[in-house]
Amino acid sequence: MMNWLPGFFAPAAAWLFLLLIPLVAFYFLKLRRPRVTIPSLVLWRQVLNDQRVNSPFQKFKRNLLLLLQILLLVALVLAAMQPFFFGSSSRSLRIPILIDTSASMAALDAPGGTSRLDAVKQRIIETIDNMLPDQQMCLISSSDTARQETVFTDNKRLLKDALEQLHPRDVTSNLEDGLRMAEAVRRSETFETLILYSDGNFPEQAFLDLQFDIDFRKLDTGGPNIGITACSARRADSESWDLFVELRNSANAAANATLTITAADDTQTLASKIVSINPNEPRRLIFRIDGRNATLLQLKLDADGFDALSTDNLAYLRLLQNRPLNVYAPTGMYAVRHALRTLPDAVVFPREDSDIVEPASFDLVISNREDDATIPAAIRCIFGSIPDDLKSVIRLEDEPGEIINWKRDSPLFEHVNLRDIILMDRAVASPGADSVALGELGYRILMEGGGGPLMLEKDEPSSHTIRALFDPDRSTMPYRLAFPIFITNLVNETLLSTGLAETKANPTGVLPAIRFAPATKVTVTGPDGTDQVATANDQGQLTGIVADKAGRYDIRPAGQSEIAIGASLLSPGESTLSSVEQIEFNEAAVAANRDESRNSDKPLWRHLAIAALALLVVEWWYFQRRPYSLAASRRPSKAVVR
Repeated sequence: MMNWLPGFFAPAAAWLFLLLIPLVAFYFLKLRRPRVTIPSLVLWRQVLNDQRVNSPFQKFKRNLLLLLQILLLVALVLAAMQPFFFGSSSRSLRIPILIDTSASMAALDAPGGTSRLDAVKQRIIETIDNMLPDQQMCLISSSDTARQETVFTDNKRLLKDALEQLHPRDVTSNLEDGLRMAEAVRRSETFETLILYSDGNFPEQAFLDLQFDIDFRKLDTGGPNIGITACSARRADSESWDLFVELRNSANAAANATLTITAADDTQTLASKIVSINPNEPRRLIFRIDGRNATLLQLKLDADGFDALSTDNLAYLRLLQNRPLNVYAPTGMYAVRHALRTLPDAVVFPREDSDIVEPASFDLVISNREDDATIPAAIRCIFGSIPDDLKSVIRLEDEPGEIINWKRDSPLFEHVNLRDIILMDRAVASPGADSVALGELGYRILMEGGGGPLMLEKDEPSSHTIRALFDPDRSTMPYRLAFPIFITNLVNETLLSTGLAETKANPTGVLPAIRFAPATKVTVTGPDGTDQVATANDQGQLTGIVADKAGRYDIRPAGQSEIAIGASLLSPGESTLSSVEQIEFNEAAVAANRDESRNSDKPLWRHLAIAALALLVVEWWYFQRRPYSLAASRRPSKAVVR
């Protein structure tokens, strides 16, 4: 509870009460009589009586103007002493504040109302105004990442400016990152309690051991909201895609809305549907979309009534042109080329028809030549050779071998049985060349034989490489059903990795890696019109582009055509505005505090200063009013008294 006995931050200013002595002394001086015109000499008697009783104490007792001036001085001196009421929490010299700036903090409480973050700003501004001169504050923002907005400072203008610059980011909340940032701040500036402002839209469990207390000041969640929470597409046939959309409703009653799908490049409407979304029940829709041309889809959800959060009403999905894979396989690999020709989703190069021009790059490379390992491709599968970085730990021997084990949960080996396959080449690993040692080189084991690993995979900056250390033509594998199934799985994995089989909408946060020529300079314009300039790395990948706003991003590489991609919130938690009432840490739980009105110290000097100003106005009015009243009662006189 609030301690109603006030304290004083500057009690030494009480010496100013000594100014009351000269103020009162002025009223003990001889009364200076004004010149007044009177109608009769009878009033001389009053003058004589006044002279007889002209004592300082009588004059003091009658003077209302002196009383007003004494009260004015007392109010000013008390304000200078800076009194305050103690709050219910212990008084802290350092006040760290962690502010949730995730997407749900943009939710409104009513049509035309206040967002959650604006409500937080109003409360923090009040706390800043109530700071005593020996207190300092630090602001930390947290969304998907955390950022220290200010150091500990007592500069109220700096704190308010930093607070004004905070805006909701269209990303999901990551409370643990914000708390780790607070822990990092505490290593240099000690504090006891962290104030957390949030609507509680984060996981209930935080796997942290904190060294400070948390004052979780929870806001009420926003009003009813509907939003797009998932968006993906799957290849339907050679000319179309199946588009999957999920919608959610946070209200307690069903909500109606219109979902419109357009081509973002030319605003052509591709589909539109009126839907009803039940509360706490996802609504899933399927649309058939033409896939003969690459396009950026824009999905827009328009609610019939009030919608608290607008950022989840838009979603973007980039659909590639529905085409078969370009696969490279040397003409000498007959079994591989024969298995590929039976697949409708693959075009094999080199072609027997010399009039067909080979593409500059391929989607999939399958080869038994080490030189082909440098061909640009999304996935490369190289048979029968050992790369340079493995020659010191693995060697090939011209001895029969067999497959002992393989990674059955890998998509490459789905429905594949590799038992009783005879290999004419035997891979032998050096002592200590186990999965841990190979993992340090970036390899994962997919298949093992009697002497060591037979197939490995490695993720590289611009591709995924599979290394089969045996030659399929020197084995019985091509004569088994497992071989064409393995090639089919390899093609399906390439379709997935290139986005030609399935694709998902990009979530906000960071844009996915985009491939360009190495060292290509790129300008990225976001939905708010701001530009980011970046350069592709040595492997030709553009990474790390911040996308904290939902919307369209236009990518303009130097000397190349523009590319448009989108970023969407797509978060069931943010769209449903779910919240928790307490945070479970490793050793304790922190309950939400909805009434922080008595937690902080309440300074009183402003109220005293306002009272002094009011007394000054009354004193001025009274001083100006007395001569006016006397003048109004004047009449013609026959004598003058001094």
